[in-house]
Amino acid sequence: MSRVFKHVFAITSAASLSILADHSTADTALPDCPALHRVLNEPPGEPFECMCTPEIARTEGTVKLYGSGPYDSVSNICIAAIHAGVTSQEGGPVRVVPRPPEDSFEGTIANGVASENWGKSLFNTWDVEEVAR
Repeated sequence: MSRVFKHVFAITSAASLSILADHSTADTALPDCPALHRVLNEPPGEPFECMCTPEIARTEGTVKLYGSGPYDSVSNICIAAIHAGVTSQEGGPVRVVPRPPEDSFEGTIANGVASENWGKSLFNTWDVEEVAR
């Protein structure tokens, strides 16, 4: 089994998988960011906006981040947002832009977060951007 698939918890007949973060945003108009965003064998899809909260600081170091933009689909969206400079460990709004699969990912250290190199992705990838205000 390839390294890509060991991170997939369940894929049913649906071609996409999102695992939601474990915090709420009752005081914001944006939904919480999912921890992961994976799409297999479909066009990348439309960008979406979500909210990263301060709880993301507790996940840094416990999840892997692959690439430096775009990021592999097994990467945590909010940790990628910190890495990309879109938000800080205090959280904030994030725009997730789905992209097609990549042949490889280069890891870097940015904004106090280290990402890793990764091989070919079978799933679509994504990038993060600031939310237009």
